Amino acid sequence: SVIACIPNMQHWSMQFALNVGNLRYQDAGLLDRTHLRWFTRVTIIEMFQQAGLHIDIMSGRTFDEPERDRFLPLLRDLAEASGGDHEQAVADAIPLQWVARATLPRP
Repeated sequence: SVIACIPNMQHWSMQFALNVGNLRYQDAGLLDRTHLRWFTRVTIIEMFQQAGLHIDIMSGRTFDEPERDRFLPLLRDLAEASGGDHEQAVADAIPLQWVARATLPRP
């Protein structure tokens, strides 16, 4: 089994930081300078599948972020305008990190 806690690049704060060109590495957090790759919920699933692993469970870690509610309607509108699933886009923008347990498929 593999248990991984992976920062969510689709987090609402990252989307708005990118929107204003504020992508600067930091000592901690989503933009921790030690992070070598970036993932969203969808690309995490793809990564484990490509490695031949099955995700048994995956959940998001959320934190109290009062300012989040101000931005989520804007993300919903952006996803809808882009032709995406606006409900899923909003849901995927809330977790700061994704936690997954993946295993090799049973024969």
